[in-house]
Amino acid sequence: MSTREKLLAEESALLEDIIHQLSRSGTLEEREETRERQQDRLDELDAEVAQLADEHHDQFFAALHSFFQVVEQVDDAKKRVHAIRNGLVQCKALLQCKRDTIRSLWVENMEYKEMLRLLERVEEIKHVPEQIVGYMQSKHHVHAAQLLLETTRTLESESFEHIAALHDMRRQLRKELETMHEILIEELHGHLYLKAGVVKTMDGAEGEPGASLDHAVSMEEDLDVNPTDNSLRYLELTVIALGILKRLPDTVATIKQRLKTELSRIVEKTIVHALDSLLVADVAPRPGAHSNPALEPRRLFRLVTQIYDQMMAVMRGHVHILRCLRQLPDGMRALGLYDGSSGVRTYSEREVWRAIQLEVALVLCQYLDIGDDHDQLLQVFAAGGAWVGPSPSLSHPLASPTKGGG
Repeated sequence: MSTREKLLAEESALLEDIIHQLSRSGTLEEREETRERQQDRLDELDAEVAQLADEHHDQFFAALHSFFQVVEQVDDAKKRVHAIRNGLVQCKALLQCKRDTIRSLWVENMEYKEMLRLLERVEEIKHVPEQIVGYMQSKHHVHAAQLLLETTRTLESESFEHIAALHDMRRQLRKELETMHEILIEELHGHLYLKAGVVKTMDGAEGEPGASLDHAVSMEEDLDVNPTDNSLRYLELTVIALGILKRLPDTVATIKQRLKTELSRIVEKTIVHALDSLLVADVAPRPGAHSNPALEPRRLFRLVTQIYDQMMAVMRGHVHILRCLRQLPDGMRALGLYDGSSGVRTYSEREVWRAIQLEVALVLCQYLDIGDDHDQLLQVFAAGGAWVGPSPSLSHPLASPTKGGG
């Protein structure tokens, strides 16, 4: 039942009650008294209603004012929604008309962004030669090789190959790419042979017998460390740099080609140094001693010992280089070095050791004047018949002179 129906029902019940009271009154005076009571009650209700109306008059008008404001805001919102709707319809129509223009502007914007990116990259490439020179001077060959190879590939990409301003830079880096491996090969040989006496193992021990050379090859190069402080690590990094440049075949070929020459040069330098020491000492020969002081047993033993020490240092370097070549990842192995079955095609420790034996044998034949057996002995060493491999620790077999050594 609604509120209106409830009010009508209450009014009807009140009217019936009044009629019932009036009909029960017997006389006119009783009816008059009943009417007066009802009238008094009605007056009281009117007074209460007037009092309530006075009390809530301000709140009513405030609510009424708020209601009119809400109505006005709703009307204003309807107008704005209508205006927005009309604006969206117009925008839709304009977008349909300007779609090609907007698309061309977007493409142009992307082209400008790409041009800015290329200009920033060109600015970085301008400083690449200086960075490469800095890396080479500090002996950080891996960083130099990586930077040179990446920059060369960038300049030969489609984005940069048509930029005429980079023609000289591209030609310079290509020339650098063709010559850097020669510099690295010379560095490798210089450190392997010229510094043969100071070859260090990975734990820092200088040529200690039994020092371990077997370790995993690390591809990381620390710019805060001088690579030449550790000779074996320096050889390892140089081999990695040559692998980055895809020049390991040339490196192996050069090592094999120059092996005998470099060993002979070490022997000659050692002999010259020993003779200079004799001239400086200028010691008169003892009675009964050999007429040539250089051929006295003790001095000859020292000479052979020095040569052997130099050769062992070279052997350590070659062993480490061979292990580096075998441990390089597939992505670092140049074409022609890996066939998937036999591993790395390179020289062997046997070849190096045979060349060392041949050089030592040649020195002994010359100094001991073996005679007719000279050529025969050299042929045996050259053919590999006298192969005696070094011990796993590359230890010194000449720990002390023999009794006949004087």
